[in-house]
Parts: sequence; structure tokens; C-alpha cells
Amino acid sequence: MVAGNHENPHALAELPVREWSGGLVHVVRPHVVHVMRGGVFHIAGTAVVPMGGAAINARQYRNEGRSWWPEERPTEEEMDHFRPSINRVGRRVDRFVPLEAHAPRGEVPCREHVRGCRGAQLQTLMGELDGRLDYRVCLFDQCPGDKRWDAQHPMIFRDIAPIERCRARF
Repeated sequence: MVAGNHENPHALAELPVREWSGGLVHVVRPHVVHVMRGGVFHIAGTAVVPMGGAAINARQYRNEGRSWWPEERPTEEEMDHFRPSINRVGRRVDRFVPLEAHAPRGEVPCREHVRGCRGAQLQTLMGELDGRLDYRVCLFDQCPGDKRWDAQHPMIFRDIAPIERCRARF
């Protein structure tokens, strides 16, 4: 799983950490792991870079430390881990999983779901990451609903996309 803005990062931080498929994970259950941000994971012959995190736009309705956490957004430390990770694979991956769509692409689902784009800082960061990678697919689930803008940018919320469908193109 890739953390967004509905997971408790403090609870995740208490889970055991181990190396798995080339990156670090929190072990939730024997067959359920939380992939930590910024590593490059090699899963079923597919290179995957998770950079989860989301900008919460209804913070006034949530309680910090209970239903909202500042750690929902990627930290500088995670970005510092991300940069050499993608350099080691020549900045080429099969799937980039930022969760939050980059600007200006992220503005469309925000408007469609009457959410507003108050997460512009995170979307700008995702755009920076997007510009540094050569990827086959960028998966995000910014708002409730499944939508495919083009073959390279599906928004997945309810759908399940088996990783085996993604084949390396390099």
C-alpha cells in the first residue's frame, strides 16, 4: 500500500521496517506491506516508485494527530532519498505512484469534485518529480472516482490494477 492522507503515519512508524524488493517497507501483516516513499521497488519485473502523500483540503474538519497529520506530505528527507534512488535506475521506471496528481493535471479532478486546489505546493512537488522521471504509467487517486486522462495517467480510486499488466518498455 502507498500512504495518502487517510493513513496514520504515527501508527505506520511503529511497525517493523524491512527491505523488500529493493526498497524499505513497513510490515503490516505477512502479505501486506506499506511501501515507504522514495525507493525504487522491483515487483513482478516492474520498477515502481511510490511517492505517496496528499494535501488535505478539509483540515478544518479534522483533528491533528487523529485524522490529519503533517507527515501526510513528503518530507525533505524523503525527497533526499528519492533523488539518488531514481538516479540509480537512470530515471526510468515503469510506474510512478505519487497519489497526488501534479499541477496542472491535478486541477481538473479538484474542480470536478468541488475540492479546490489548496494543495498546490504538493502538486508542484509532484510535477517536479514527474519531470525527473521517464515512466510508463503514473498512477494517482486524488479524488473519489476512476478516470483515465490518457494511457499514461489513470486516476484509480475503486479499480484494482494488477501490476502484472505493466511490462517494462526499456
